[in-house]
Amino acid sequence: FKDVSELENLLKQITKTAKKKKEQ
Repeated sequence: FKDVSELENLLKQITKTAKKKKEQ
């Protein structure tokens, strides 16, 4: 990864997706 912020962004996306799947 070029940037740490890029990695953090990806992690946020994964967490969001995981939350959505749990709620359903």
